[in-house]
Amino acid sequence: VEIIEAPEGGVDDVVAVTTDRFNGTKFDYRQEWPLRTAIVTLSGVPAIAVLCFCHLATDFGGSMLVLADLAAVIAGKVLTENTATQPVDLARYQQSPAGRRAAKAAATYWERAYERIPISMFERELAVPEEPRFHRAFLISPAMSQAVELVGERLGTGSSAVLHAAFAVTIAALTEHDTCALLTITKNRFRSQTRDMVSTLALEGLLVVSLADVADFDEAVRASWRAAVPAYRYAQYDELDRDRIVKEASDRRGEFVHPNCCLNDLRDDMATGIPFSGTPLRELAARSRIDWLPPLAKVDCRFCLHFEDTPIGMALRVTSDSAYVPRPHMIAFLKSVDAIVTAAAAGPVKLVDLPSMTELITS
Repeated sequence: VEIIEAPEGGVDDVVAVTTDRFNGTKFDYRQEWPLRTAIVTLSGVPAIAVLCFCHLATDFGGSMLVLADLAAVIAGKVLTENTATQPVDLARYQQSPAGRRAAKAAATYWERAYERIPISMFERELAVPEEPRFHRAFLISPAMSQAVELVGERLGTGSSAVLHAAFAVTIAALTEHDTCALLTITKNRFRSQTRDMVSTLALEGLLVVSLADVADFDEAVRASWRAAVPAYRYAQYDELDRDRIVKEASDRRGEFVHPNCCLNDLRDDMATGIPFSGTPLRELAARSRIDWLPPLAKVDCRFCLHFEDTPIGMALRVTSDSAYVPRPHMIAFLKSVDAIVTAAAAGPVKLVDLPSMTELITS
């Protein structure tokens, strides 16, 4: 643990420099612990703890468990014994006959899914790539925070299916695919043995939503809910199996098969959404805003979406390859998702009644 004394008024600067140094230095897997820690002090008194986790050691969910324990210790609480499964125990199970049967079932799901999905959700370059190539935009929507809960409660599916459906419907309109393949980051902490496990459990689940015969958004939500059940169930797999399946499907179809379309729902981890206020949704919808974040030079996907709750509304952050999803398409996507969910809070919405993607792109 590094102890770093900060000058008067300089704690934030020291924290920023330390964070950048931790984040910007690769972990030495053989010689270094998979956790970097620094205590920034002021006049010899601890002020802020800075922790940097190696992603091979734990995912976001695991790191939050560590931070919760640290906060409890600082508050003077006595921690109970951690009875969660340890990584080595999970590895033993995965190599056992029962574990291999589970892996085989997951592989079968992925094999069948890869027969149905498009080569890519974004197959054609639509523009000359910009420099830096990957742009980022985010929408803050006070209305969506409340509308998504209302729709999920009305349909009995929960809010995640509502967001997945809005994503799928909009992607379908944007790409003209009626089968949407979405790679969704799945925590894999559904079982009691792994819920409190500090390790890397999160993997990509494959959500395949068919919209070919879907007429209204309520149907799309139900289709997304049905698709989510096996996607989450089979998001625990042997990655060697997945590599084999992708290669075999790509060889068979003559092109590299990859959705190039992913989403990450962070709302459970960042639970700071605004409470129901009684303000009409129409008034809340008028407060939506879209802003830009600094672009990135390299991202291993063509289109990524993050959902997150904030104190002022739901945040949707899009990162896209400017060659495949230019800036106007990004803005149209965000406006469409916001409008669909907000409108559905009042009742069923026919998909043909939604603004066309061309209208949103050119508006």
